[in-house]
Amino acid sequence: MPYPRLLPRTGPVLGLTLLLTACAPPQALRGDFPKLTPTEVSALKAPPEGQKIRWGGVVLSMDNKAEQSCFEILARPLDSSSRPKQSDRNDGRFLACIPGFRDPKAYEGGREVTVVGTLNGSESRQIGEFPYQYPKVAATEVYLWPKPSPEQTVVGADFLIGYPYYYAYPVYYVRREPAAPTGALSSPAPAAPRREVPMSAPPISLPSPGRLRF
Repeated sequence: MPYPRLLPRTGPVLGLTLLLTACAPPQALRGDFPKLTPTEVSALKAPPEGQKIRWGGVVLSMDNKAEQSCFEILARPLDSSSRPKQSDRNDGRFLACIPGFRDPKAYEGGREVTVVGTLNGSESRQIGEFPYQYPKVAATEVYLWPKPSPEQTVVGADFLIGYPYYYAYPVYYVRREPAAPTGALSSPAPAAPRREVPMSAPPISLPSPGRLRF
């Protein structure tokens, strides 16, 4: 009796490896960091000086000084790759300064960055008429993320079960979809016309009822 043929398991392992690699943070952003947010640090009477942090968010403003570049950043939660999430939620504001020159055209308002460094005191500024205590970060890295693509990448997995697989395993795929325009309602695309496909097989001839035997 022939045994059922099992397909190799390298497919799902490779697909899972690719997904995990895509979600891994860039090398400069890796490490162990406490789950402190700028809002939590701002509320402390004595912020932990020298504490390592990894915060990210959206650039609000930038100031090039003689020996360093400083950023005002609206913090957002980070995803598994340490990139700021697309979310209405924010974790407060903070200031980050890094030695050297950073081009303000590249780091214009609205760009997403992730900062690695150490806490370096705080600074009080006004937001409108409200006094706000900004945590300050002595940055070793201000990672500039590429602008989002006009297309959305959809990653999914299907599970194949039954003959000839005999066990379930995921099949990973990536589908590119056009991004919906902002500020306008997108109308559904018209359905493609139905095509009639002629049958190429010859018609089946059935015997007459008188010739059937039971």
